[in-house]
Amino acid sequence: MIDSREEFWNAFLATFSKKTLEPAFKAGWATFMALESPEAQEEFTRIATGLKITPRQLRKMAPRRRAQLLLPQLTPFPLLMPCVTDSHYRHRRGPSVSRFLDLAGVPHDEYNVVPKTEDLPHPDVVQEAVSQCMAEQRSVLAIYRYLTVQSGLVSAWGHASRPAIRYLADTYPNISRLIDDDRVEPPTPASERKKRVAALAKRLSASRKQARYTPGDYALAQDMLAECPDHGMAARLIGRYCAHHRLALPDAASSTPLAADWMCVAYLVESLRCQPAFCFHDRARTLAPSLATLAGRGAAPAAWAARELLAALWAADVRQPVAQLLASAFHAVPDALAWRALDWAARARLEQDDALEQRLLNALEQNTQSVGGEPIDVLGEAVCLAQARAHNHRGAFQTAATRYARLPGRMHTPALELETALNALGVDRLSTWSAAAIALDDLETANARAADIAPIAPLLKRLTGVADTRIAGPAACLLAWAAWPWPHVTAPAAPDVVTKLAEACRGTGDSADTVYSAHARLMLHMAAYTAGRNDLLAATPLAWPRLQPLVGQLDVDSWHTLFDLADQKDRPTAKTLVHGFLKNDIDLAYPATLQPHYLQSARVRAYWQRRADATDWPVPAAIRIQCALVTAFLACDAVQPARDMLDRLEEHARIKSAAPLVAQWLAEHSDLEPAWSRRSVLWMRLRLARRTADHASLPTLLIALFYEIRNSEPFAANELVALARDWGHGELSDRLAHALTQGHAAGDYDVLDAGSATDTPGFIVFIGGNEIQARRDAAVRAELEQLASNVTVAFHHIGWDGNWARRLDTLLKECDEADAVVLMPHIRTQFGRAVRSNISCPWVSCPGTGKAAMLRSIRYAAGLKNGRSRQRSLQAVASSPRP
Repeated sequence: MIDSREEFWNAFLATFSKKTLEPAFKAGWATFMALESPEAQEEFTRIATGLKITPRQLRKMAPRRRAQLLLPQLTPFPLLMPCVTDSHYRHRRGPSVSRFLDLAGVPHDEYNVVPKTEDLPHPDVVQEAVSQCMAEQRSVLAIYRYLTVQSGLVSAWGHASRPAIRYLADTYPNISRLIDDDRVEPPTPASERKKRVAALAKRLSASRKQARYTPGDYALAQDMLAECPDHGMAARLIGRYCAHHRLALPDAASSTPLAADWMCVAYLVESLRCQPAFCFHDRARTLAPSLATLAGRGAAPAAWAARELLAALWAADVRQPVAQLLASAFHAVPDALAWRALDWAARARLEQDDALEQRLLNALEQNTQSVGGEPIDVLGEAVCLAQARAHNHRGAFQTAATRYARLPGRMHTPALELETALNALGVDRLSTWSAAAIALDDLETANARAADIAPIAPLLKRLTGVADTRIAGPAACLLAWAAWPWPHVTAPAAPDVVTKLAEACRGTGDSADTVYSAHARLMLHMAAYTAGRNDLLAATPLAWPRLQPLVGQLDVDSWHTLFDLADQKDRPTAKTLVHGFLKNDIDLAYPATLQPHYLQSARVRAYWQRRADATDWPVPAAIRIQCALVTAFLACDAVQPARDMLDRLEEHARIKSAAPLVAQWLAEHSDLEPAWSRRSVLWMRLRLARRTADHASLPTLLIALFYEIRNSEPFAANELVALARDWGHGELSDRLAHALTQGHAAGDYDVLDAGSATDTPGFIVFIGGNEIQARRDAAVRAELEQLASNVTVAFHHIGWDGNWARRLDTLLKECDEADAVVLMPHIRTQFGRAVRSNISCPWVSCPGTGKAAMLRSIRYAAGLKNGRSRQRSLQAVASSPRP
């Protein structure tokens, strides 16, 4: 009785003669190898383990031998088994199986594939469908094969089909010997097919010799593929024909994977031969996925592509298939091309594509000759050295040291020995070591790193005797730093340290400046200064361009120390550094965390304060400088200079293109106390949001400002509620109005109706707004005359005028005579602060800009609310803290 999945599969195999399923397995194996999922890779490894061979041996195994070994034991491999069965049934699921599925009520496509989500019928329904097919004289063998293979693939099919399979086996005891089949097309007799294929091959050979690309040749190749789906010559002719006539390749689904691979490679080879370079580049980028797929199969098309297309694909920037073709078809790559692949790996490192570099080097290493992991040919040695440097560059220093050790002794030149010495220190190059030495935290850590140099000190001492100063200089610098780890020591440098550093600076010569060379020169000057060697200081001036690579490398404390030293006249080294900054405008070329420390130097800060007044700066650069100075002044508790810089920022914000920059900076630096209060920052951000049409930020800013002033300025908070409604945020206005009533009674900020004013005369000074509000003065006065004729108002529309200081004294004198002052926030922040801090009478804010808002604020200031006196109405406002 058939019960298990293996028994179903064996029953399926028993119905075929020997070698019948081998072509289907070959095509299914190609489909399985084209899968790129981790599950497919894991299953491939399990197959090799089950056969007790390596994955490479399994990949290189002859197709017929592979089919013989794996066909009887496919059931443990859930990815390979469907690939094989699908390849078999693509041309064999015929009308009998379709009729059976229709009778069983199972949905299916033209290949009789049933969706995985479809519920299977009851066993009795399957039994009835089989009986009906037998009555209609359908192919019993085809139905038996279908049921057994589906039961082997899907356990649910085994439960539904077991009675029908048992019934067929009992009814036809010799079912495995039946010769009937359910093919869609009847097979052609073998003798006639051989004759037709031979004739087609002869005509194809003649076309290939004459290099013809006519429509007749194309039709001939299609006929050959119809007879022999994997015929390479026919597939190549189709590919060349399409490339020559600039046609698209046929759909890959209409041909076998091998034929599709031949077409793809022939298409690109012909494009490279007879089409412009840009045409080949476009086609290569389009077919890159197909190239990656055929490279994974590792068949003959991959070898042809590796031999003819590798260099062209790299030039076309189609680099993913290059590494795959190099790995799968290295046997077809000429030696010269293999050396070029090594150069491509170096190029990938320069382009910071570490993944591509590693794939190229792995492909080369897997295919070069070695014994026990040690290379035995010149290419293998070069690849081993490249692998060591690649691991070194990525920080895998232990792995790199292992690769260095595999190199033969004749390759250990002084340059390579210096490289291995740096590897022992855990760095890949001198500049990396210099940056790491500078960035150490404290003297204890520096001493620990200096102790790491002790094991390689004999090698370094030997390298200092090399004639090449490019080798001897770095070795001397490492030894000098181990004895005097600057900048973590303050003791004078020993004479031998100064000598070694002088040798290191001679080794840098006139080459391009790096972090290492700048570090060596700076160490020499510091050591010579502490040791009193004025001769060396005069002989090797500390020019700023030589030190410029140190920008961004020295830690904050080191830079801070140097800038402090720059304020002392007896420290020429630090002074040169700072003058280099000033001369070269290196104001933003270092980390943002360093900027306040850089500007805390009084000399540097004074320079940039003078430069901020210059008119030759582009607006974005001027804004960045002023923002940096604000941060520096606040860090130094210089409040008034910080306010001056903020005032200049506010002046720049009048420029439409600069307003977003200022708004962004204020959003990132909301705490500017004590220069600006949080209230001032929020008012400024609200104005900028309206000016830049930043509607998305308005609700957040309205809420923040409302809760900031709700208790101290209830009238202004109520006006914000009205502004929110006017700006289209009705729901937000309702929420804020509800929050306002919870904190104050409505009478605290309402005004009287007409005719309820007191007889006490009042004088109000209205400050703020621009020419737009000036046009409304007459209307406001006229309406105020009707509501409260005893109240007079004087308007001063300052706007964002930067010359407000000239008018401040006159305004303050008038405010001293006033009963109350109305301040519209649409003025310069510093001006508003100066007015509020110098008046003795009460003041109120007028957030709105319209006539109604102006009138409400004036009436509120005059005390026209519920019949109470002005003094009583303003009592809450006057006693509130001034922001």
